[in-house]
Amino acid sequence: MRLDEQTGRQAFGKYAEAYLRDSPDVGERWAETCTRNMRLHMTDLLDLPLIAISPAVVRSWHAKALAGTGGRTSIAQSYRFLRTVMNCAVRDGAIAVNPCQIRGAGKDMAKERPIASPAAIVKLVDAITPRYRAAVLLAAWCGLRRGEVCALATADVDLVANVVRVRRNRVELLESGRKFDKAPKTRAGMRDIAIPPHLRPAMVEHMEKWAARDRFFVGMDGRPMRANAV
Repeated sequence: MRLDEQTGRQAFGKYAEAYLRDSPDVGERWAETCTRNMRLHMTDLLDLPLIAISPAVVRSWHAKALAGTGGRTSIAQSYRFLRTVMNCAVRDGAIAVNPCQIRGAGKDMAKERPIASPAAIVKLVDAITPRYRAAVLLAAWCGLRRGEVCALATADVDLVANVVRVRRNRVELLESGRKFDKAPKTRAGMRDIAIPPHLRPAMVEHMEKWAARDRFFVGMDGRPMRANAV
């Protein structure tokens, strides 16, 4: 296959930025994560032409990143992003073979997060601001993720059928500060969850005292609840 020399001479950083901007498969949160990782972990690669990024260059960059102070999770993310961009370069004919060949380098080896005990949940519910207690209980006993709790619509909390209908996810971008609701990534993310009987009094209290017309959880200012609400 004849390679596209002009594309191959593009700097990795510019090519990666174009990939994040133009790819329909890249969401805003992942684009922000990759942009931040480029700045924190990938500076040695940004000015290199695509054709200059060989397996040896990738190994050297990866070893240096691991020897630094960066978190293992973000380094694994950086490697996965590098591999994805270089796969795109292969498809574009800029390079013949993807140079990312380090086995397991893209795996996230973060430690498993401990699960809060019922006693710990009770302590948290007692300590937190009362208007946010129902949010803690939903997350703990119904398995709602943080973004799902923050995006929950009042109409999706049915206290007659005792069901919570998850239909949206709240996204908060760190770099730009933009906040928005979006549909779950998969159809499985849209689901109905039964409210356990012992949660119902807290849900009723929240509906009567603090729920807004359109959104079940709002801050004291009436705006959508932030992920760091206490």
